[in-house]
Amino acid sequence: MVKPGVLTHNARADLDNISLWLAEKWNVKVLDNFLNLYEAKIAVIARHPSRYPLIQPSTGLRKAFLTKHNIIL
Repeated sequence: MVKPGVLTHNARADLDNISLWLAEKWNVKVLDNFLNLYEAKIAVIARHPSRYPLIQPSTGLRKAFLTKHNIIL
């Protein structure tokens, strides 16, 4: 079962800032790789949310590592 996710305003801003930084400091290929990794991880989270540790039981918030520097809540 696919669960709907919520991309908050803060999460969107973080993703935009990371994207800008990668494009400016690295290159578009690195940015594309990051965004592909992000989209793939979101798809897995949507299909199998219980694979990831519950960090806030009252809200159902879970944590998934995307890279060693980025997590998805």
